[in-house]
Amino acid sequence: MNKKKKTDTHCFAPGCRSGYPGHRVENGRKISLFSAPKDEDRRKVWERNLKRKDKPLTDTSAVCEKHFADHFVVRDYFHIIGGKEVRIARGKPGLTANAVPTFLPDLPAYLSTSVKKPRPERKRCLVSTSGSAKKVRLSRRDEHEASLLGEENSEPNTSHAENMQANPLKSGDLRDLATCLSVPRLWTKLTTPDLDLLVYATTRTTKQPFSVSHEKVICFSLDSNSDVVASCYLGAREKKYGKITSLLEATNIFQEFDTALLCSSAMSKDAYDGLAQNLTEKMKRPLTPASDGVFSKNCLEMVTVKGTICVHCRYLRKSLLARKSKLKKKRVTHNLSHKLRMANQKTKRIASRLCTLAGQVRAMKEENSWLSDETFLGRIKELPPKQQEAALHMFKDAKRKSVRGMRYSKEWILECLIMRMKGPKLYEDMRRQKVLVLPSKVTLQKYLRSYRMEFGFNAKVMSMLKQKASSMDAFKRHGGLIVDEMKLSENLSVSSSGHIQGFVDVGQFTPSSDKHKVADHGMVIMFVPFTGEWTQYLLLLPRRAT
Repeated sequence: MNKKKKTDTHCFAPGCRSGYPGHRVENGRKISLFSAPKDEDRRKVWERNLKRKDKPLTDTSAVCEKHFADHFVVRDYFHIIGGKEVRIARGKPGLTANAVPTFLPDLPAYLSTSVKKPRPERKRCLVSTSGSAKKVRLSRRDEHEASLLGEENSEPNTSHAENMQANPLKSGDLRDLATCLSVPRLWTKLTTPDLDLLVYATTRTTKQPFSVSHEKVICFSLDSNSDVVASCYLGAREKKYGKITSLLEATNIFQEFDTALLCSSAMSKDAYDGLAQNLTEKMKRPLTPASDGVFSKNCLEMVTVKGTICVHCRYLRKSLLARKSKLKKKRVTHNLSHKLRMANQKTKRIASRLCTLAGQVRAMKEENSWLSDETFLGRIKELPPKQQEAALHMFKDAKRKSVRGMRYSKEWILECLIMRMKGPKLYEDMRRQKVLVLPSKVTLQKYLRSYRMEFGFNAKVMSMLKQKASSMDAFKRHGGLIVDEMKLSENLSVSSSGHIQGFVDVGQFTPSSDKHKVADHGMVIMFVPFTGEWTQYLLLLPRRAT
Protein backbone atom coordinates (compact mmCIF):
# COMPACT_ATOMS: atom_id res chain seq x y z
CA MET A 1 0.00 0.00 0.00
CA ASN A 2 1.41 3.39 -1.04
CA LYS A 3 1.82 5.84 1.81
CA LYS A 4 0.06 9.17 1.50
CA LYS A 5 2.49 11.97 0.71
CA LYS A 6 2.63 14.74 3.29
CA THR A 7 2.33 18.37 2.25
CA ASP A 8 5.37 20.55 2.91
CA THR A 9 5.25 22.69 6.05
CA HIS A 10 7.27 25.57 4.57
CA CYS A 11 6.76 27.94 1.66
CA PHE A 12 8.05 26.94 -1.80
CA ALA A 13 8.58 30.53 -3.04
CA PRO A 14 12.24 31.58 -3.45
CA GLY A 15 13.63 33.58 -0.55
CA CYS A 16 10.53 33.07 1.62
CA ARG A 17 11.06 31.73 5.17
CA SER A 18 7.41 31.17 6.09
CA GLY A 19 6.84 27.87 7.87
CA TYR A 20 10.34 27.60 9.31
CA PRO A 21 10.90 27.99 13.08
CA GLY A 22 10.64 31.66 14.03
CA HIS A 23 8.73 32.57 10.83
CA ARG A 24 5.32 30.96 11.43
CA VAL A 25 3.57 33.96 13.04
CA GLU A 26 3.45 37.54 11.79
CA ASN A 27 1.76 40.48 13.54
CA GLY A 28 0.18 38.10 16.05
CA ARG A 29 -1.48 35.99 13.32
CA LYS A 30 -0.37 32.60 12.03
CA ILE A 31 0.75 32.61 8.39
CA SER A 32 -1.43 30.29 6.28
CA LEU A 33 0.05 27.81 3.79
CA PHE A 34 -1.88 26.64 0.71
CA SER A 35 -1.19 23.37 -1.11
CA ALA A 36 -0.22 23.46 -4.76
CA PRO A 37 -3.05 22.49 -7.16
CA LYS A 38 -3.36 18.85 -8.18
CA ASP A 39 -4.10 19.84 -11.77
CA GLU A 40 -0.82 19.84 -13.70
CA ASP A 41 -1.72 22.76 -15.99
CA ARG A 42 -2.62 25.05 -13.07
CA ARG A 43 0.48 23.90 -11.20
CA LYS A 44 2.64 24.91 -14.18
CA VAL A 45 1.11 28.40 -14.06
CA TRP A 46 1.98 28.63 -10.34
CA GLU A 47 5.51 27.41 -11.02
CA ARG A 48 5.99 29.93 -13.83
CA ASN A 49 4.92 32.84 -11.60
CA LEU A 50 7.07 31.73 -8.65
CA LYS A 51 10.20 31.76 -10.86
CA ARG A 52 12.12 29.12 -8.97
CA LYS A 53 14.59 27.26 -11.19
CA ASP A 54 16.40 24.91 -8.81
CA LYS A 55 13.46 22.54 -8.16
CA PRO A 56 9.99 21.92 -9.67
CA LEU A 57 6.68 22.62 -7.96
CA THR A 58 5.06 19.32 -6.97
CA ASP A 59 1.61 18.45 -5.69
CA THR A 60 3.03 18.22 -2.15
CA SER A 61 4.51 21.74 -2.22
CA ALA A 62 2.93 24.67 -0.38
CA VAL A 63 2.84 28.46 -0.90
CA CYS A 64 2.08 30.96 1.86
CA GLU A 65 -0.52 33.73 1.75
CA LYS A 66 2.12 36.47 1.26
CA HIS A 67 2.34 35.63 -2.45
CA PHE A 68 -1.39 35.98 -3.26
CA ALA A 69 -3.40 39.11 -3.86
CA ASP A 70 -6.03 39.92 -1.22
CA HIS A 71 -8.96 39.10 -3.51
CA PHE A 72 -7.55 35.58 -4.02
CA VAL A 73 -7.63 34.76 -0.28
CA VAL A 74 -11.04 33.93 1.24
CA ARG A 75 -11.07 34.67 4.97
CA ASP A 76 -14.88 34.80 5.67
CA TYR A 77 -17.99 32.77 5.02
CA PHE A 78 -20.51 34.97 3.13
CA HIS A 79 -24.27 34.60 3.63
CA ILE A 80 -27.36 36.73 2.90
CA ILE A 81 -29.90 36.47 5.70
CA GLY A 82 -33.03 38.63 5.57
CA GLY A 83 -31.58 40.73 2.77
CA LYS A 84 -28.45 41.55 4.79
CA GLU A 85 -24.88 40.39 4.28
CA VAL A 86 -23.54 38.22 7.08
CA ARG A 87 -19.81 37.35 7.26
CA ILE A 88 -18.38 34.70 9.58
CA ALA A 89 -14.61 34.38 9.99
CA ARG A 90 -13.22 31.11 8.68
CA GLY A 91 -11.07 28.99 10.97
CA LYS A 92 -8.53 28.54 8.17
CA PRO A 93 -8.35 30.83 5.10
CA GLY A 94 -8.87 29.35 1.64
CA LEU A 95 -8.20 30.29 -1.99
CA THR A 96 -10.53 31.14 -4.82
CA ALA A 97 -10.79 28.80 -7.80
CA ASN A 98 -8.68 31.09 -10.03
CA ALA A 99 -6.05 31.99 -7.42
CA VAL A 100 -2.49 32.37 -8.74
CA PRO A 101 0.61 33.49 -6.79
CA THR A 102 1.79 36.85 -8.12
CA PHE A 103 3.78 38.56 -5.35
CA LEU A 104 7.45 37.81 -4.57
CA PRO A 105 8.24 40.24 -1.71
CA ASP A 106 11.66 38.70 -0.97
CA LEU A 107 12.91 39.18 -4.57
CA PRO A 108 13.35 42.28 -6.76
CA ALA A 109 10.07 44.04 -7.50
CA TYR A 110 10.19 43.52 -11.27
CA LEU A 111 9.84 39.74 -10.77
CA SER A 112 6.37 40.12 -9.23
CA THR A 113 3.36 40.01 -11.55
CA SER A 114 0.79 42.77 -11.32
CA VAL A 115 -2.83 41.56 -11.22
CA LYS A 116 -5.83 43.84 -11.54
CA LYS A 117 -8.36 43.47 -8.78
CA PRO A 118 -11.81 42.59 -10.24
CA ARG A 119 -14.42 45.29 -9.90
CA PRO A 120 -17.03 44.40 -7.26
CA GLU A 121 -20.55 43.68 -8.44
CA ARG A 122 -22.79 46.74 -8.48
CA LYS A 123 -25.72 46.81 -6.10
CA ARG A 124 -28.62 48.07 -8.24
CA CYS A 125 -31.86 49.21 -6.69
CA LEU A 126 -35.06 47.91 -8.26
CA VAL A 127 -37.07 50.68 -10.04
CA SER A 128 -40.87 50.48 -10.01
CA THR A 129 -42.62 50.41 -13.42
CA SER A 130 -45.41 52.78 -12.33
CA GLY A 131 -45.50 56.27 -13.81
CA SER A 132 -45.21 57.88 -10.39
CA ALA A 133 -41.80 56.38 -9.82
CA LYS A 134 -38.83 58.77 -9.86
CA LYS A 135 -36.76 58.59 -13.00
CA VAL A 136 -33.14 57.68 -12.35
CA ARG A 137 -30.57 59.06 -14.74
CA LEU A 138 -27.73 56.68 -15.60
CA SER A 139 -24.32 57.53 -16.94
CA ARG A 140 -23.24 56.36 -20.37
CA ARG A 141 -21.08 53.64 -18.83
CA ASP A 142 -23.96 52.36 -16.69
CA GLU A 143 -26.31 52.48 -19.71
CA HIS A 144 -23.85 50.38 -21.67
CA GLU A 145 -23.59 47.83 -18.85
CA ALA A 146 -27.36 47.75 -18.48
CA SER A 147 -27.77 47.08 -22.20
CA LEU A 148 -25.33 44.20 -21.95
CA LEU A 149 -27.20 42.77 -18.98
CA GLY A 150 -30.52 43.15 -20.82
CA GLU A 151 -29.44 41.01 -23.74
CA GLU A 152 -30.57 37.64 -22.50
CA ASN A 153 -29.66 35.64 -25.59
CA SER A 154 -26.27 37.25 -26.22
CA GLU A 155 -23.19 35.03 -25.77
CA PRO A 156 -20.47 36.16 -23.33
CA ASN A 157 -17.31 37.64 -24.82
CA THR A 158 -14.19 35.49 -24.38
CA SER A 159 -10.77 36.89 -23.71
CA HIS A 160 -7.82 36.55 -26.03
CA ALA A 161 -6.17 34.01 -23.73
CA GLU A 162 -9.32 31.87 -23.73
CA ASN A 163 -9.37 31.96 -27.52
CA MET A 164 -5.81 30.74 -27.66
CA GLN A 165 -6.57 28.00 -25.14
CA ALA A 166 -9.66 26.89 -27.07
CA ASN A 167 -7.80 26.63 -30.40
CA PRO A 168 -5.59 23.53 -30.20
CA LEU A 169 -2.66 23.07 -32.56
CA LYS A 170 -2.96 20.61 -35.42
CA SER A 171 -0.74 17.55 -35.20
CA GLY A 172 1.93 17.31 -37.87
CA ASP A 173 1.69 20.96 -38.95
CA LEU A 174 3.62 24.04 -37.75
CA ARG A 175 1.84 26.55 -40.02
CA ASP A 176 -0.75 27.60 -37.44
CA LEU A 177 2.00 28.18 -34.92
CA ALA A 178 4.08 30.18 -37.42
CA THR A 179 1.21 32.43 -38.49
CA CYS A 180 -0.85 32.88 -35.30
CA LEU A 181 1.84 33.02 -32.62
CA SER A 182 2.61 36.53 -31.38
CA VAL A 183 6.14 36.80 -30.05
CA PRO A 184 7.78 39.56 -27.97
CA ARG A 185 9.90 42.27 -29.53
CA LEU A 186 13.50 41.51 -30.59
CA TRP A 187 12.71 37.85 -31.36
CA THR A 188 13.54 36.68 -34.90
CA LYS A 189 11.66 33.89 -36.70
CA LEU A 190 13.63 31.34 -38.74
CA THR A 191 11.90 28.65 -40.80
CA THR A 192 12.88 25.87 -43.19
CA PRO A 193 11.46 25.47 -46.74
CA ASP A 194 9.40 22.42 -45.73
CA LEU A 195 8.33 24.08 -42.48
CA ASP A 196 9.36 21.05 -40.42
CA LEU A 197 11.32 23.25 -38.00
CA LEU A 198 10.36 26.62 -36.52
CA VAL A 199 13.02 28.59 -34.65
CA TYR A 200 12.78 31.88 -32.72
CA ALA A 201 15.96 33.51 -31.43
CA THR A 202 17.32 36.71 -29.93
CA THR A 203 20.46 38.07 -31.60
CA ARG A 204 23.51 39.62 -30.02
CA THR A 205 26.34 41.28 -31.96
CA THR A 206 29.81 42.59 -31.16
CA LYS A 207 31.64 45.22 -33.23
CA GLN A 208 35.34 44.50 -32.62
CA PRO A 209 35.73 41.85 -33.86
CA PHE A 210 32.36 41.54 -35.52
CA SER A 211 30.41 38.48 -34.43
CA VAL A 212 26.80 37.36 -34.22
CA SER A 213 25.47 35.04 -31.52
CA HIS A 214 22.08 33.88 -30.25
CA GLU A 215 21.51 34.22 -26.52
CA LYS A 216 18.05 32.64 -26.37
CA VAL A 217 16.67 30.12 -28.84
CA ILE A 218 13.22 28.48 -28.86
CA CYS A 219 12.78 25.64 -31.34
CA PHE A 220 9.44 24.04 -32.31
CA SER A 221 9.60 20.72 -34.13
CA LEU A 222 7.62 17.52 -34.74
CA ASP A 223 8.34 14.31 -32.86
CA SER A 224 7.81 10.74 -34.03
CA ASN A 225 4.06 11.00 -33.26
CA SER A 226 3.76 14.22 -35.32
CA ASP A 227 3.12 16.23 -32.16
CA VAL A 228 4.54 19.73 -31.70
CA VAL A 229 7.35 19.79 -29.12
CA ALA A 230 9.37 22.75 -27.81
CA SER A 231 13.06 22.90 -26.92
CA CYS A 232 14.70 26.00 -25.46
CA TYR A 233 18.39 26.89 -25.38
CA LEU A 234 19.97 29.39 -23.01
CA GLY A 235 23.60 29.59 -24.03
CA ALA A 236 24.81 25.99 -24.09
CA ARG A 237 22.06 24.59 -21.84
CA GLU A 238 18.98 22.90 -23.27
CA LYS A 239 15.57 22.78 -21.62
CA LYS A 240 12.85 20.60 -23.14
CA TYR A 241 9.18 21.46 -22.60
CA GLY A 242 7.67 18.44 -24.32
CA LYS A 243 4.36 18.44 -26.16
CA ILE A 244 2.68 21.79 -26.98
CA THR A 245 -1.09 21.57 -27.47
CA SER A 246 -2.22 25.21 -27.78
CA LEU A 247 -1.05 28.71 -28.64
CA LEU A 248 -1.40 29.73 -24.98
CA GLU A 249 1.29 27.27 -23.89
CA ALA A 250 3.67 28.54 -26.58
CA THR A 251 2.98 32.16 -25.55
CA ASN A 252 3.70 31.35 -21.90
CA ILE A 253 7.07 29.86 -22.89
CA PHE A 254 7.97 33.09 -24.71
CA GLN A 255 6.94 35.19 -21.71
CA GLU A 256 9.13 33.15 -19.40
CA PHE A 257 12.24 33.17 -21.60
CA ASP A 258 11.87 36.77 -22.74
CA THR A 259 12.13 38.05 -19.14
CA ALA A 260 14.86 35.56 -18.14
CA LEU A 261 18.19 37.14 -17.13
CA LEU A 262 21.28 35.24 -18.26
CA CYS A 263 24.40 34.53 -16.25
CA SER A 264 27.22 36.95 -17.16
CA SER A 265 29.97 34.24 -17.27
CA ALA A 266 32.68 33.56 -14.73
CA MET A 267 35.40 35.28 -16.80
CA SER A 268 35.58 37.07 -20.13
CA LYS A 269 37.03 35.27 -23.14
CA ASP A 270 40.04 37.62 -23.45
CA ALA A 271 40.99 37.16 -19.79
CA TYR A 272 40.60 33.39 -20.05
CA ASP A 273 42.75 33.12 -23.20
CA GLY A 274 45.70 34.61 -21.33
CA LEU A 275 45.20 32.23 -18.42
CA ALA A 276 44.25 28.99 -20.20
CA GLN A 277 47.82 27.85 -20.93
CA ASN A 278 48.70 28.01 -17.21
CA LEU A 279 45.74 25.90 -16.04
CA THR A 280 46.01 22.22 -15.19
CA GLU A 281 43.69 19.55 -16.57
CA LYS A 282 41.92 19.34 -13.22
CA MET A 283 41.20 23.10 -13.32
CA LYS A 284 39.87 22.90 -16.90
CA ARG A 285 37.53 20.02 -16.10
CA PRO A 286 34.66 21.99 -14.41
CA LEU A 287 34.50 24.84 -16.98
CA THR A 288 32.97 25.28 -20.44
CA PRO A 289 34.48 27.91 -22.80
CA ALA A 290 31.98 29.84 -24.94
CA SER A 291 32.10 32.69 -27.42
CA ASP A 292 31.11 35.28 -24.80
CA GLY A 293 33.12 33.96 -21.87
CA VAL A 294 33.75 30.96 -19.64
CA PHE A 295 30.96 29.23 -17.73
CA SER A 296 30.80 26.45 -15.18
CA LYS A 297 29.53 23.08 -16.39
CA ASN A 298 26.88 23.30 -13.67
CA CYS A 299 25.89 26.86 -14.61
CA LEU A 300 22.24 27.69 -13.83
CA GLU A 301 22.13 29.96 -16.92
CA MET A 302 19.50 32.25 -15.35
CA VAL A 303 19.89 34.72 -12.47
CA THR A 304 17.52 36.99 -10.57
CA VAL A 305 19.51 40.24 -10.88
CA LYS A 306 20.77 41.61 -14.18
CA GLY A 307 24.54 41.60 -14.64
CA THR A 308 25.26 39.01 -11.92
CA ILE A 309 26.48 35.44 -12.17
CA CYS A 310 25.11 32.20 -10.73
CA VAL A 311 26.59 30.52 -7.67
CA HIS A 312 28.50 27.85 -9.64
CA CYS A 313 30.14 30.42 -11.93
CA ARG A 314 30.97 32.52 -8.86
CA TYR A 315 32.99 29.66 -7.34
CA LEU A 316 34.68 29.04 -10.69
CA ARG A 317 35.61 32.73 -10.98
CA LYS A 318 37.10 32.67 -7.49
CA SER A 319 39.36 29.72 -8.34
CA LEU A 320 40.45 31.26 -11.67
CA LEU A 321 41.31 34.59 -10.03
CA ALA A 322 43.25 32.78 -7.30
CA ARG A 323 45.26 30.98 -9.99
CA LYS A 324 45.88 34.26 -11.81
CA SER A 325 47.06 35.96 -8.61
CA LYS A 326 49.44 33.09 -7.87
CA LEU A 327 51.01 33.34 -11.32
CA LYS A 328 51.64 37.08 -10.86
CA LYS A 329 53.88 36.44 -7.87
CA LYS A 330 57.38 36.08 -9.29
CA ARG A 331 59.58 33.41 -7.81
CA VAL A 332 62.95 34.83 -6.85
CA THR A 333 65.81 32.64 -8.09
CA HIS A 334 69.28 32.84 -6.54
CA ASN A 335 72.63 31.66 -7.86
CA LEU A 336 74.72 28.96 -6.21
CA SER A 337 77.04 31.38 -4.41
CA HIS A 338 74.08 33.07 -2.68
CA LYS A 339 72.61 29.69 -1.64
CA LEU A 340 76.01 28.61 -0.23
CA ARG A 341 76.35 31.85 1.75
CA MET A 342 72.85 31.46 3.24
CA ALA A 343 73.55 27.81 4.15
CA ASN A 344 76.77 28.79 5.96
CA GLN A 345 74.94 31.47 7.93
CA LYS A 346 72.27 28.96 8.94
CA THR A 347 74.95 26.49 10.07
CA LYS A 348 76.62 29.17 12.20
CA ARG A 349 73.32 30.05 13.87
CA ILE A 350 72.61 26.39 14.70
CA ALA A 351 76.15 25.87 16.06
CA SER A 352 75.84 28.99 18.23
CA ARG A 353 72.52 27.80 19.59
CA LEU A 354 73.99 24.35 20.30
CA CYS A 355 76.88 25.86 22.28
CA THR A 356 74.45 27.93 24.34
CA LEU A 357 72.30 24.91 25.21
CA ALA A 358 75.35 22.79 26.07
CA GLY A 359 76.52 25.51 28.49
CA GLN A 360 73.09 25.57 30.14
CA VAL A 361 73.17 21.78 30.59
CA ARG A 362 76.66 21.92 32.19
CA ALA A 363 75.55 24.65 34.57
CA MET A 364 72.49 22.63 35.62
CA LYS A 365 74.62 19.52 36.21
CA GLU A 366 77.06 21.48 38.39
CA GLU A 367 74.18 22.94 40.36
CA ASN A 368 72.67 19.49 40.93
CA SER A 369 76.04 18.01 41.95
CA TRP A 370 76.29 20.47 44.84
CA LEU A 371 72.80 19.61 46.00
CA SER A 372 73.10 17.52 49.21
CA ASP A 373 70.94 14.58 50.16
CA GLU A 374 69.49 16.46 53.12
CA THR A 375 68.42 19.36 50.91
CA PHE A 376 66.82 17.00 48.40
CA LEU A 377 64.98 15.04 51.08
CA GLY A 378 63.74 18.28 52.59
CA ARG A 379 62.22 19.29 49.25
CA ILE A 380 60.40 15.99 48.62
CA LYS A 381 59.15 15.35 52.14
CA GLU A 382 55.77 16.90 51.28
CA LEU A 383 55.17 14.25 48.60
CA PRO A 384 53.34 10.94 49.26
CA PRO A 385 55.62 8.07 50.41
CA LYS A 386 55.56 6.22 47.09
CA GLN A 387 56.41 9.37 45.13
CA GLN A 388 59.27 10.01 47.57
CA GLU A 389 60.69 6.55 46.76
CA ALA A 390 60.48 7.22 43.02
CA ALA A 391 62.12 10.67 43.34
CA LEU A 392 64.86 9.33 45.64
CA HIS A 393 65.86 6.63 43.16
CA MET A 394 65.86 9.19 40.33
CA PHE A 395 68.22 11.35 42.38
CA LYS A 396 70.53 8.35 42.93
CA ASP A 397 70.46 7.51 39.22
CA ALA A 398 71.48 11.08 38.30
CA LYS A 399 74.79 10.63 40.17
CA ARG A 400 75.63 7.34 38.42
CA LYS A 401 76.81 6.58 34.92
CA SER A 402 74.68 3.42 34.73
CA VAL A 403 71.99 1.63 36.76
CA ARG A 404 74.05 -1.58 36.80
CA GLY A 405 74.79 -2.61 40.39
CA MET A 406 72.39 -0.03 41.79
CA ARG A 407 70.84 -0.83 45.18
CA TYR A 408 67.08 -0.49 45.54
CA SER A 409 65.10 -0.13 48.75
CA LYS A 410 62.76 -2.95 49.78
CA GLU A 411 59.72 -0.67 49.50
CA TRP A 412 60.62 0.26 45.92
CA ILE A 413 61.28 -3.41 45.01
CA LEU A 414 57.84 -4.33 46.37
CA GLU A 415 56.18 -1.60 44.28
CA CYS A 416 58.09 -2.72 41.17
CA LEU A 417 57.00 -6.33 41.71
CA ILE A 418 53.36 -5.27 41.99
CA MET A 419 53.63 -3.07 38.85
CA ARG A 420 55.17 -5.89 36.82
CA MET A 421 52.52 -8.38 37.93
CA LYS A 422 49.73 -5.98 36.91
CA GLY A 423 51.23 -5.08 33.51
CA PRO A 424 54.45 -6.70 32.28
CA LYS A 425 54.40 -4.92 28.88
CA LEU A 426 53.79 -1.51 30.43
CA TYR A 427 56.54 -2.14 33.00
CA GLU A 428 59.09 -3.00 30.30
CA ASP A 429 58.07 0.02 28.20
CA MET A 430 58.43 2.43 31.16
CA ARG A 431 61.84 0.93 31.94
CA ARG A 432 62.97 1.16 28.30
CA GLN A 433 61.78 4.78 27.94
CA LYS A 434 63.34 5.65 31.36
CA VAL A 435 60.10 7.12 32.71
CA LEU A 436 61.07 5.76 36.15
CA VAL A 437 64.17 4.10 37.57
CA LEU A 438 63.04 0.47 37.52
CA PRO A 439 65.05 -2.71 38.20
CA SER A 440 65.44 -5.30 35.45
CA LYS A 441 63.51 -8.54 35.11
CA VAL A 442 66.51 -10.58 36.37
CA THR A 443 66.78 -8.46 39.52
CA LEU A 444 63.11 -8.98 40.32
CA GLN A 445 63.46 -12.74 39.80
CA LYS A 446 66.32 -12.84 42.34
CA TYR A 447 64.10 -11.18 44.92
CA LEU A 448 61.27 -13.60 44.14
CA ARG A 449 63.54 -16.63 44.60
CA SER A 450 64.43 -15.46 48.09
CA TYR A 451 60.74 -15.53 49.01
CA ARG A 452 59.80 -19.17 49.66
CA MET A 453 56.16 -20.04 49.20
CA GLU A 454 55.38 -23.51 50.64
CA PHE A 455 52.34 -25.45 51.79
CA GLY A 456 51.66 -25.82 55.48
CA PHE A 457 52.18 -23.54 58.47
CA ASN A 458 54.76 -20.72 58.28
CA ALA A 459 56.17 -19.50 61.61
CA LYS A 460 57.59 -16.31 60.04
CA VAL A 461 54.11 -15.21 59.10
CA MET A 462 53.00 -15.44 62.71
CA SER A 463 56.03 -13.48 63.94
CA MET A 464 55.40 -10.70 61.38
CA LEU A 465 51.71 -10.66 62.33
CA LYS A 466 52.68 -10.31 66.00
CA GLN A 467 55.06 -7.46 65.17
CA LYS A 468 52.37 -5.64 63.18
CA ALA A 469 49.70 -6.15 65.86
CA SER A 470 51.94 -4.73 68.60
CA SER A 471 51.66 -1.25 67.09
CA MET A 472 47.90 -1.45 66.50
CA ASP A 473 45.02 -0.35 68.69
CA ALA A 474 43.65 -3.08 70.97
CA PHE A 475 40.21 -2.90 69.37
CA LYS A 476 41.59 -3.30 65.83
CA ARG A 477 43.48 -6.49 66.80
CA HIS A 478 40.27 -8.47 67.22
CA GLY A 479 39.16 -10.57 64.27
CA GLY A 480 38.14 -14.03 63.14
CA LEU A 481 39.47 -17.02 61.21
CA ILE A 482 37.95 -17.89 57.84
CA VAL A 483 38.32 -21.34 56.28
CA ASP A 484 37.88 -21.42 52.49
CA GLU A 485 38.82 -23.49 49.46
CA MET A 486 40.60 -22.27 46.32
CA LYS A 487 41.26 -23.90 42.94
CA LEU A 488 44.89 -24.75 42.12
CA SER A 489 46.50 -25.99 38.92
CA GLU A 490 47.96 -29.48 39.11
CA ASN A 491 51.75 -29.11 39.30
CA LEU A 492 54.70 -30.94 40.87
CA SER A 493 57.85 -29.05 41.89
CA VAL A 494 61.15 -30.12 43.44
CA SER A 495 62.64 -27.93 46.15
CA SER A 496 66.38 -27.33 46.65
CA SER A 497 66.35 -29.97 49.41
CA GLY A 498 65.01 -32.61 47.01
CA HIS A 499 61.48 -32.64 48.43
CA ILE A 500 58.67 -33.06 45.87
CA GLN A 501 55.74 -30.71 46.41
CA GLY A 502 52.31 -30.92 44.84
CA PHE A 503 50.83 -34.10 46.34
CA VAL A 504 47.90 -34.14 48.75
CA ASP A 505 49.26 -33.38 52.22
CA VAL A 506 47.10 -32.59 55.24
CA GLY A 507 49.47 -34.10 57.77
CA GLN A 508 48.26 -37.02 59.82
CA PHE A 509 44.75 -36.56 58.41
CA THR A 510 45.83 -37.47 54.87
CA PRO A 511 43.89 -40.53 53.60
CA SER A 512 46.11 -43.38 52.43
CA SER A 513 44.29 -43.43 49.08
CA ASP A 514 45.18 -39.74 48.38
CA LYS A 515 48.85 -39.68 49.43
CA HIS A 516 50.11 -40.21 45.88
CA LYS A 517 47.53 -38.01 44.12
CA VAL A 518 48.35 -34.57 42.73
CA ALA A 519 46.52 -31.77 44.56
CA ASP A 520 44.13 -29.57 42.57
CA HIS A 521 42.59 -27.57 45.45
CA GLY A 522 43.91 -25.80 48.53
CA MET A 523 42.36 -25.27 51.94
CA VAL A 524 43.10 -21.73 53.15
CA ILE A 525 42.86 -20.45 56.72
CA MET A 526 43.18 -16.65 57.00
CA PHE A 527 42.77 -14.01 59.67
CA VAL A 528 40.28 -11.20 58.95
CA PRO A 529 40.03 -8.29 61.45
CA PHE A 530 36.67 -6.88 62.45
CA THR A 531 37.80 -3.37 61.47
CA GLY A 532 40.23 -2.53 58.74
CA GLU A 533 40.78 -3.63 55.14
CA TRP A 534 43.84 -5.89 55.56
CA THR A 535 43.82 -9.71 55.72
CA GLN A 536 46.54 -12.31 56.33
CA TYR A 537 46.55 -15.99 55.39
CA LEU A 538 47.92 -18.40 58.03
CA LEU A 539 47.76 -21.87 56.54
CA LEU A 540 47.53 -23.45 53.07
CA LEU A 541 47.06 -27.24 52.72
CA PRO A 542 47.00 -29.11 49.35
CA ARG A 543 43.90 -31.26 48.82
CA ARG A 544 42.13 -33.25 46.15
CA ALA A 545 38.58 -32.38 45.14
CA THR A 546 36.04 -35.00 46.19
